[in-house]
Amino acid sequence: MAHLMGVVIEEFPDQVAVADASDDGAVGFALAWVTDFDSRRLHEIVVELLVELMEHAVSHAEDDVVVEEFEQQMLQFDVAAFVDQYRRERNFDDRHDTAI
Repeated sequence: MAHLMGVVIEEFPDQVAVADASDDGAVGFALAWVTDFDSRRLHEIVVELLVELMEHAVSHAEDDVVVEEFEQQMLQFDVAAFVDQYRRERNFDDRHDTAI
């Protein structure tokens, strides 16, 4: 999570605030992030950034077939539909895993 939010902060530095409480054992968390985005938009941004990282990694492949296949799959990939489906199907296990 920290690495993903680091990527989000890098792309949107003025829209993310971070509180580091790693030295305070009484609060129950080490880092907290607050964004100008609602949770759904943040979810879309994270998926979009992960896809960009994957595209960059695949671009270094020495196999043109793999690169072409990945590019074709990404042309068909719908971030909003993926996020909708994921959010419908996710299953939180306990009371601490609910959205705020």
